[in-house]
Amino acid sequence: MKVGYLMTVFPNQAHLWYWREIQCMRQWGVPLQSYATRPPPPADRAKHAWAEGAAAETTYLWPMGIFSILGYLLVNFLSAPIGFIRCLWLGLTIDVDKTQRPRWKHTLPLVLLACKMASLTRRDGITHIHTHTAAKGAIICMMVHRLTGTKWSMVVNAHIDWWGGAMIQKFKEAGHTFFVTQWMVDEMVRDYPMIPRDKYSLGRVGVDCKKWQRSATPKSENAVPQVIAVGRLVSSKGHHLVTKAMRILKDRGLKAHFKIGGEGPERPRLEALIKELDVADCVELLGNLSEERYLAEMDKADIFILASNEEPMGVVYMEAQAMEVPTIGTNRGGPLELIKDGVTGMLIPPQNPEAIADALAKLIADPDLRHRMGKAGRQNALENFDSRIWAARVYKHIVGHEPPSEVDATEPVETVPVQRVPVGV
Repeated sequence: MKVGYLMTVFPNQAHLWYWREIQCMRQWGVPLQSYATRPPPPADRAKHAWAEGAAAETTYLWPMGIFSILGYLLVNFLSAPIGFIRCLWLGLTIDVDKTQRPRWKHTLPLVLLACKMASLTRRDGITHIHTHTAAKGAIICMMVHRLTGTKWSMVVNAHIDWWGGAMIQKFKEAGHTFFVTQWMVDEMVRDYPMIPRDKYSLGRVGVDCKKWQRSATPKSENAVPQVIAVGRLVSSKGHHLVTKAMRILKDRGLKAHFKIGGEGPERPRLEALIKELDVADCVELLGNLSEERYLAEMDKADIFILASNEEPMGVVYMEAQAMEVPTIGTNRGGPLELIKDGVTGMLIPPQNPEAIADALAKLIADPDLRHRMGKAGRQNALENFDSRIWAARVYKHIVGHEPPSEVDATEPVETVPVQRVPVGV
């Protein structure tokens, strides 16, 4: 057995949880090769220490030169002529949603990537492909299956209707689908009764609780409470709402320092808002963070908050709880499953700066409450969100049995970059 992990734009800042799963699989002895549709643009490229090695060992499907394109098409036509025709037919007929019409402009080009992936699958001896995208990645897997017969599975990590349509066909053809939250599983049961129940299951992604744990360095009791948010700078993440809440806290005479880790198109608007509200002394934009810097900032934090309009899942909430940081999220989507309101953190209504300010004020004023919530959050992460728990679900589906018990899964996994094999037709 050899497993191929197919990702889209890899590695970018959000791919920490992909990499944790890959590390667990390798620790358990699964031969594994990583593939991606293309590299990320420089602005989105991950700053994590592992990113350079991960990129070096990843085989990219795009870009390709014209001679490579023609070669892969010819090789697959000659190797599997019927499969090649079925692959083209899928590209012409798959029922993507109306925003992607005419469909052939969006799906027919995927035949080129699928032909390259099929050639790589044969060359590398891949017996199972696991993809972390239910959009283009799933369609590529469907095409590769037509060309090579290779089995595949996928992960759905956001709303089902966000993945470009043809979901019934994707669910039927995938060997198994993992959903990262229970509410998505419940949605499947309700809205897709035609899909057999044993074809999908809960398969969260998680946090490496051995690596993500608080240091023993004590905090100064007189220090200004440190509040942190980590997430792409887009309006849906609610950073502007927390910034407004900081103005409310300042007007109430409460001191706190709010740091935002991440980059995105909303940065100019956030900078203007910080200036407009006169909160530059207590709101700081950190930019994209490496995992190491992220850990260091979280280790200093007293409160974590991400006030998203609706977060489908929210690995950052798991990471905060693993670091014993009381966690504030909105009472929509993923946070409802991740945060135990009043125990490990607080749930607040979305789009409400006053509610954000009230929650922050309560935690700022009560260090003992922060301590209790932090300890409870760590236990919650250990029991429910450690990456090994959920990687084991994927392992069992692909390999057919539980991971080997003799492997020590209590230590962080450091992988040695795999030498890339030169890609040719």
